[in-house]
Formats: sequence, structure tokens, C-alpha cells
Amino acid sequence: MTSGKFELWLDESGDFIKESEKKGTPSMVGGILVKQATINDTWPSLLVEQARQTYNINERYIHGAEIHGEKYGEMAVKLIKEIQQYGAEPIVFENPERVDIVSSDMTYLNILAEGIIQLLQALAAEFDEVELAILAANRIKVDGKEERKITILLKDQDYKQRLEEKIAIGMARRNLSNTESWNWSFKLDSAKTNPRLMIADVICHSWFVQNSRKFTDKTRQELISYYQPANIFSVFEHATESAIRRSLASGAIGDALFEWLEAKTENHFYETGSKENVIRHGEKKEIDFDHYLDLITKKLSSLPDFVQPTQLLIVENNLESLVSIERDFVRARYMLDVLKQEVAASLRRYRIQGDQFLFRTHLNLLKTANHSGNVILAEEQMGVCRSAMDQLAGRWETIDDVLNFLVLEGVHHMNTFNFNGAITKMNQVQRFIDTSFDLLSMSMLEDLSLITENIKSNIKGKVLGTRLQARCFQVRYNKEQLEQAVIDSDNAIQEFSRPGDLSRQYQYRSQLECEAKNLHGALAWLGKAFQVEYDNGQQLGELLQAIKGSHYISIIFGAMHYSRAMAAAVDCDEFSLAEKMYGEWIKNEMDDILFPNGEAVSEHPYQIILWKHAYYLGKTNSLKASIAKYDEAIKICHTRQERYTIRAIGLGIQCEKVSVLLEGGAKFSKDASKELKLFLKNFEQFMEEELPVEMRDFFEPWEDTLQQLDSRSIEEQRNQLFILSQKIPY
Repeated sequence: MTSGKFELWLDESGDFIKESEKKGTPSMVGGILVKQATINDTWPSLLVEQARQTYNINERYIHGAEIHGEKYGEMAVKLIKEIQQYGAEPIVFENPERVDIVSSDMTYLNILAEGIIQLLQALAAEFDEVELAILAANRIKVDGKEERKITILLKDQDYKQRLEEKIAIGMARRNLSNTESWNWSFKLDSAKTNPRLMIADVICHSWFVQNSRKFTDKTRQELISYYQPANIFSVFEHATESAIRRSLASGAIGDALFEWLEAKTENHFYETGSKENVIRHGEKKEIDFDHYLDLITKKLSSLPDFVQPTQLLIVENNLESLVSIERDFVRARYMLDVLKQEVAASLRRYRIQGDQFLFRTHLNLLKTANHSGNVILAEEQMGVCRSAMDQLAGRWETIDDVLNFLVLEGVHHMNTFNFNGAITKMNQVQRFIDTSFDLLSMSMLEDLSLITENIKSNIKGKVLGTRLQARCFQVRYNKEQLEQAVIDSDNAIQEFSRPGDLSRQYQYRSQLECEAKNLHGALAWLGKAFQVEYDNGQQLGELLQAIKGSHYISIIFGAMHYSRAMAAAVDCDEFSLAEKMYGEWIKNEMDDILFPNGEAVSEHPYQIILWKHAYYLGKTNSLKASIAKYDEAIKICHTRQERYTIRAIGLGIQCEKVSVLLEGGAKFSKDASKELKLFLKNFEQFMEEELPVEMRDFFEPWEDTLQQLDSRSIEEQRNQLFILSQKIPY
């Protein structure tokens, strides 16, 4: 158990009586925090005496308000620099927001109480037990400059009682209940006789007048460098710092680390992002990030080895939510980069065993890359994970991480259009899981209470679901995959029990039935995903209501599968069903739900939704509306250059758009010609990039078809382009 014993010497600056006028620099309290172990009776007196002699101060004391001009600034900077060698740190309690607090005494006491509470929280984040001996200057008023009659405003006992009340209320407001290990004492003395309070006066007054003529640009810059952001406390407590300190004080290290990570991310977007990013991610936080990261990691290192991973798991779970539920891939990418660089370095510095945590960080980066279609980032993370797997695979406890990596590797194969590679990879993983289950069953036959006849496994369900998707993407040009895909779907559903997992598998099945041209089956499975019983064209409105009423991620994917079925209905000449589906879409104002106020979107699967609606509108003689939808979908696909999978989908969409325009006849021939040239340019640029081998292999056969387009008739061009667009199976 660690303990910290400190002294806090405080003085005030400003006029608390006039604070209500809200003019000038806000009044404040400030001084010095110093460890008792470094304190002796001589150094404060020695430093004060040296300052008096060096700067010809005739009074027997130092009082900042009575020393004028640049002479004060030079003296103050030298004195503050010298106290550093004794481990003393400047402390500031301020009220920059000028929170109204009744009277001057009450304002002063509240600033004092709030500052003390926040300081105790900060110290408790580092030490298990804290003792704080507070020495404050008497509060006085002068009844006349000539008579200089001095009246002490508050006595020791008044301070003590009022402070105890304020601090108790402040702690209750913060829900701080574990304060038994916080001990503090309070006493008053004169700043004209006590050298410790004279130094506190310099600390306080210097911060108060830092922008005055007492400081040159040089001395002002040096002065500010001595005041660490972590030691500046505000009555209007900064929420992030408060949350970090509160979490650390209560032992919730993982929560503190994620608070730190969020604040650092907000600052990144504030400093480098657009106005929209600032609105979305918050305002800049004035936080000493290095200080708090060191504090958090140091606190984590003090925990037993077996507890540390549970704290880091809190960060992992929050990031999992950010990636899989909020789908904020840009923000998640930045956070994960910070973890693998700054946090990883801090863990190593304190010799914290974080190999598994860092492996999972790279897994989350791989997952983020897969979700956003960034195949280059995915391959980088796969390389890192594979190099770490030899060590991890040597322990059974890490088997879930290894299997999750292999599933994510299969998803990457699909993102590069290597569907056979994904199937092969999942076959290997399934064999490993099945063999492990068989061995487990044989070894435990004697104790049937420990085993059930059919073990269920989420990871096996993921393997089957991933293989199902790969087969589904192949059905268009390999009908033999359909039967196997249905088997994978049935088996995957059997492995899951959580409603969210089952809903996802039902949606995969809906997509599969779409590819099989079984439209009512597709809608029935989609209905099942949203707990709506669908019956041959009925309940479409009820289905959309259920989709609208679900959470964000389910809304956009539910809308995607609905839109895909609507477009498939057109292909199957089920125009009455397609028309009914579109009518219900309009009636339920789905566009307003997905694109409120015309809000720009850039993530998958919005482009698929727009694509399928563009196709429906193009096939129902609403070509202008169709073109607008195509353009929106293509724009999403080209939002970020590194998202090769999304850009590849954009090629399919643009290819189909040209085909639909060609079908529009002479009226749209110029538009078709212009769009074809743009498509060919985009395709050429895409193929010139450093694509993964599998992705290049998938698209190279397109080149022959596209080179021969000029020699084809308009009708042949239309057919060839539509066939190419259908090779993108999303």
C-alpha cells in the first residue's frame, strides 16, 4: 500500500468582494504542494531572504502586489525555478468561469473547497493513502491606506468548520464514498511573517498577473512552463480530468484509461479535423496527457498480475462497441493507433504484461480495417498478428484470440474477392474446432455432468457464418454453392443463442435467399430477424416499422437487406411486389430515418441501399431520380482512397449506372457516354494502385471486356456492363 504525505501552502489573489461584477482577472487561490519528506525549516526562509537581497526589497517580507515592474517578473521566475529543487510544485485553484457563489467569503471558501477536493482526488489516483496538511494565509481587509488597520476576516475555527461542510457537500455531489484514506488538516498564519506563505503569495500573484507588464514575453513563457496543467484546478471542474481522477481513486483503472483515450481522441479531431468532426467528437481538452497516462499505468502496475488484464478488458470492450455497434471506424482507428504506440510503450515502461492486450488491439485494428474495406491496413495487421501468434498459440487460454484472428482473416479474403480462399480458411478452422470437441467428448465420457451431447460455440457459429457469406457471394456464377450455403446457414443458426447473433444470421440467410431468387423466403427471414411474421407480401409496413424501431446498426443493415430484396424483385419480374415494397418505404419515410436533413454519410452499407434504390428507379422509368441515387452511392465509395473494397463496389455501381443509362435511349446517350469515360478512368486508376494479389486477380479479366466495348453495339455494351456489375455480389 502506497502513502503520500504532503503540505499545501496557499494564498489568494484578486478581489473576491468585487468578483460578482465579473470584470478583470478572476480571483483565485494558489500556492505550493510539497512532500513532507522534503521539507525542512530552512529552505523557504533561505529562498525568501535571497530574493529580498538580490532584488533590493526593503520590507522584511515579500508581497507580490507591492513589487512593481519587470523587477517582479524576474524575481518571481527565479524563485519559482528554485523551489523545484525541493520537489515543490505550483498549485492553482481558479474560477475562470466565474461561477456565482453568493458572497466574497463564500466564493473564496468554495474555490478553496473545490480545489482541495480535486487535489485530493488527484493524489488519491497515485497513492492509496493521502495526508494533506494545509497552511493558508489569513484573509484580511484594510480599512484605510493611511491607517493600514488590518482586520482578519475569518478565524481558524470558522475556516475549519465551513471547509468541512463545503468539502463534505462536494464529495457527496461527486459520489465519492471511499475517502476514509484521505486525511487533511487546516491552519492559518500571516503571509507577512511566514516565509512559506510568502512563496505561496508569489506563486498565486504571478499566475494572477501573468499577462501584465510585470512579465516580458521571455519571463512569461518561462513562468507558464512551471505551472503544470495537471496542477491547475477549476471550480467548474473539467469533466474528463474529474472522471479520470475519480476512476483512479476508486480503482477503476480501465475506465480511467478509456476516459484518457477518449479525451486524447477528441483533441486530435479538434486540432486536425473539420468542423463536423469537432461537433461530433467534442471540444479540445486542456489536459496533460503524458502525466495522466503515466499516472494510470503506474496505478495499473500496482495491481496484482491477475487483475491487470481485467482492467484492460474494459478498454477492449469499449472499443469493441465503437467498432461493431457505433461503427465509428475513423475514431476507432485513431484510438487503436494510440493504444499500440503510446499506451504500449507505457505498459512496457512499467513492466506490465500486455502481450495479449496488444494482440487484441491489432485484432480490433484488423476488424476496423475489414469493416471499412481498408485491405492494406488489414494485411499490415495480419502480418503483426501472425508474428505474435507463435507465442500466443503456445497457451490454451489464448485459443479464442487465435481463432478470432483466423475468422477475421477469412473476412479479409472476402474483402479482396478471394471467396474460395475464405471458404478454404474456414474449412480449416472448422476442422480444428470439431476435432477439439471430439477429443473433449471422448476424454470426459466418464463424467457426463460436464458435457452435453451437442456443445454450442459462438466461434464455430462465426466460422460457419463467414463461410456462408463467402458461398453466398459465389452463388451468382456458381449455383453449386447454394446448397452448401443453406447447410452452413442452418448450422450457424444452431450455434448461437443471443438474439443479436441470431438476428445477424437470419439477415445473412435473407441475403442468400435473395441470391437464390426466393424473394418471399428472403423477406420471411428478414422478418424473423426483426421478430415480424411475414406472409407472401403482407406485413411489409410492419417489417419496416420494426426495422425503424431497432438500434442504429440494425436499422441500416435491415434497410440494406430490404432494399436488396426490392431490387431483386425487379430482376425476377415481380414488379407488383417491388412497387409495393417501394411504396411502403416511402410511406414509412425511411430516407428521412437513414439520411436525416440530407446528412452526408460515408460508411458501408449506405452505398448498397442507395445502389439498390437507384436500380429500382432506373427500371421503373424514373431515370433522373435513379441517376441521383447512383451518384450518391458512388460518392460514398470514393470518400477515402484507401478503402479498396468500397471503391471496388463503387466500380460495380458505376458500371451498372452506365448500363441503365444506355437502356434509357437517345435521351440519355450523352450522359451514358460521359459516365462510361469516367468509369473507365476510375477503373484504370484503381488497377494502377498497389492492390492485393487476390483483388487484382479478380478484376484483371474485366480489362479484356472493357477494351472490346468500342466494337460492340449499344445493346451489347449495355449487357456486358450489366454482367460486370453483377460480379460485385454486394
